[in-house]
Amino acid sequence: MRYLFVLVVFSIFAPHAYGYDSPQYFPGERDFDATNNVAASERGKAHLLVYLKEPPLCCGAVVRGRVFRFIWARAFKGPVVLRLNEQASGGWLLHTKMVQNHIPQPDWGPITVNETKSLTSERVEKILALVDFGKVFWSQPVRIDRYGSDGAGWTIEAHKDGAYHYVARWSPENGYIQEIGKEFLRLSERAFGTVY
Repeated sequence: MRYLFVLVVFSIFAPHAYGYDSPQYFPGERDFDATNNVAASERGKAHLLVYLKEPPLCCGAVVRGRVFRFIWARAFKGPVVLRLNEQASGGWLLHTKMVQNHIPQPDWGPITVNETKSLTSERVEKILALVDFGKVFWSQPVRIDRYGSDGAGWTIEAHKDGAYHYVARWSPENGYIQEIGKEFLRLSERAFGTVY
């Protein structure tokens, strides 16, 4: 029930929070239909990404190098967005952002974490082993029908050589997607509390 409430709030605020002349963040996010929970969820995440001034990775976006992003939308705490950008030098930048409110009321509240740090290619080897092009990630379905009233939405995005794919799950209890998200959190070296 809580998940459905969050989707409804997202679908109300997100279309008004940014115009459709702004970048598109997810395939299908603009398929407005009150019964389309997927589009409502994607609009909500897009609203968060616009608020955080995050760049789009899909739908014709100009992206340099490999980019991977984890959106951790927790039910009762502010969402966290972590993005890895490959640099021409071979190193990586990890961008970590978090907002105060778990739903926009009418906005996400203050940005409580906004930092960028450099990482060596050795530090990101595990993420690359899990998410880089040709890995299992790219063949995962975007969604599976599993929702809940308490937990968190986990969205992993990947962009490489013009190809884009994303996977969205509700509180993965174990397995591949959870491993990717936990590795993002580990790289941030921040204490975000219980991981769910």
